[in-house]
Amino acid sequence: MCYSYFYKEIPHPWLQVKCLEILKFLKPPTDISTITKINDVLSNILAHTPVTKNVNKNNASHAILFEAMKLIIIYKDIVNKVLKSQSIALLEMFIKVKEPNIRYLALECVASFSHLPYSEIIIVD
Repeated sequence: MCYSYFYKEIPHPWLQVKCLEILKFLKPPTDISTITKINDVLSNILAHTPVTKNVNKNNASHAILFEAMKLIIIYKDIVNKVLKSQSIALLEMFIKVKEPNIRYLALECVASFSHLPYSEIIIVD
């Protein structure tokens, strides 16, 4: 029997967050196929996690997005440059939000990104 759980139209948001948190504690993968899969999953999360005006839905979305960005920061060497650029663009959007908690989380992530070499980040206008 397969159960699916959706919270505000987001599939298994807290499970997604926990899986991303677990990946942060594991040693980064070294084989190409696993790296490609992780890049695909992170790209999918950044591109398809909706941010709307619904506060409850945003809480789940932001939790997933921020955990994905933290994983991108930790996996700095194996994550492609486009994901880093997408993360920076999302963080720029979050810094402009009026809600102070989101701004704080975004600034915290930006501070973590500042430790990465500038050459690893592509700035897209």
